[in-house]
Amino acid sequence: MSCRKVVCQECATTWDGVNYCRPCLAKRGALATPRARIGAWVGWAVMCAILFALAGRTMAWSAALFARMW
Repeated sequence: MSCRKVVCQECATTWDGVNYCRPCLAKRGALATPRARIGAWVGWAVMCAILFALAGRTMAWSAALFARMW
């Protein structure tokens, strides 16, 4: 607990073995939720689309190569 208030057992919430009061728990919860950046999601989506397209081209190329063998 960051505020060091004395809280009864019924009012406290235990998280990771530590009893927190409601305001401290709200602060802790706000810190625990990471904020996702939209740029990271867009970057991963573009990278996955490029890899998906390259995998498709590779599969088509290898199928044509194997078809020429027989």
